[in-house]
Amino acid sequence: MPVLSPPCAVRGDSGWRTTARWRERVVRLDCGEKGLGGRLLGPFEGDVLVEVPGRAGERVFLGRGTRAWRIPANPERPGGLGTFLRMGFWHVLSGPDHLLFLLGLVLLCPRVGSLAWTVTAFTAGHATTLALVTLGVVRFPARLAEVGIAASLVVVALELGRRPERRAPPVALAFPFGLLHGLGFANAFSTLGLAGPALVASVGVFHVGIEGAQLLLVACARTLRMRPGPWSPARADTCARLVIGSLGVFWVLERLGTAALLRRFFFSPPGLP
Repeated sequence: MPVLSPPCAVRGDSGWRTTARWRERVVRLDCGEKGLGGRLLGPFEGDVLVEVPGRAGERVFLGRGTRAWRIPANPERPGGLGTFLRMGFWHVLSGPDHLLFLLGLVLLCPRVGSLAWTVTAFTAGHATTLALVTLGVVRFPARLAEVGIAASLVVVALELGRRPERRAPPVALAFPFGLLHGLGFANAFSTLGLAGPALVASVGVFHVGIEGAQLLLVACARTLRMRPGPWSPARADTCARLVIGSLGVFWVLERLGTAALLRRFFFSPPGLP
């Protein structure tokens, strides 16, 4: 359930139900003068789509963080496309697993040209699956996609541990894992109810924002990596690989539902249930 500030309160709740593509619950939010209809999306119950009364077709998408995005009734118009550009940019900045995967690509690519193509291949894969799920062509469990995204970090960390001449081409990793990462946000994106030109325009502009944020972050990471520092490049790369791999393993366990059991087993004081 969302955390609501007064005077807003939940007045109606249908409870969770399973649809063909996700789990959702329909609630009625009473905010004094006007009520808002909302859908809470699963399986992590982290995203909310709110319908704005009195404005036909306009909705507000609330992400897992504190960001709120107003989805216009006609998003294919220039004014509406700006929302999706910002959403794409923020999608990269707010995702630690996405950021760590980008760092892995920076470490895997020794040349600027190959790095730019690799990042673009990742974006292309991301756009492909997001569009297919939004269109209803492909159905994929969101929880399984999140587990796969975490596992992609483990694969990148293992690849970084190999000798450079024995590594797979970075593009060969970027595109298929881009397909996987695209599934992570696809179910939430598909609930916006976009179709036709609005869908094509919003998905395209959303990924322009993603590509811009990725290239900016990759350029910053590469610049910092090339600057002299207290650690040698080899030691810095080793530390980065350990961080990427360790967090990847933890997120795999957490998203499988086993991390809580491990914390309870290893860190609970003796005698507590």
